[in-house]
Amino acid sequence: MTGPWAHAIPTDETNLCVRAARALQVYAFPGRGARIRLEKNIPPGSGLGGGSSDGAAVMRGLNRLWNDGKERLDAEELSDIALAEELGADIPFFLEGGGLQLGEYIGSDLTPITRPLPYRVVLVMPPFSVDTAWAYGQFAGRQSFAPAPGFDRLILQDPIPWEAFTNDFEELVFPHHGELAEIKGQLLASGAVWAGLSGSGSAVVGLFEERPTITKLKAVFPQHKVIATTFIVNSHSQKA
Repeated sequence: MTGPWAHAIPTDETNLCVRAARALQVYAFPGRGARIRLEKNIPPGSGLGGGSSDGAAVMRGLNRLWNDGKERLDAEELSDIALAEELGADIPFFLEGGGLQLGEYIGSDLTPITRPLPYRVVLVMPPFSVDTAWAYGQFAGRQSFAPAPGFDRLILQDPIPWEAFTNDFEELVFPHHGELAEIKGQLLASGAVWAGLSGSGSAVVGLFEERPTITKLKAVFPQHKVIATTFIVNSHSQKA
């Protein structure tokens, strides 16, 4: 394993890449083996799906490697294996190719959504993580949440009513990590049309209509890593 976050990832059987390979091996390719090299660039505990995307990549790759370069199982079958083995509810998202999708149930029931989203994305990553298991554990004491407002319908409106797009984790995580709430506010003050926690954190995302000036953003967040992308997400099938 290499990369700036290699030190934070286990290399034993608990590693998600190893678990994904084992699951696929048991379900469809008994007796097959592989050597996996992981370059870990996405920090764990950031809410960016680094581990899940790694696991999905392993499943997709071995699905071809172990079948002479041809896909033996489709994305739905691979997703069923991932869910059955509790590898992660967001692995199906990456198996389906990412893009813009509506996630229902535990986020594993996916419906592609096609519409232009010409926004620049800014990631602000503080020098600490939010434990995913702890964050989900905060839901244990909650009795109910407001019903979902129909995101698949709202995202198709023009202009998009961004105020309706909220992350329930913010209500649970922000009281324990007030700095994340401050980052969200600073992104909005810097011109973002929407800002919010990515997953359960700790990364915070901002969407900008105009290309932000990275030097100015780094000045706003001197203690954090700032990444500004230049891609435009047009549809479910287009990769960024």
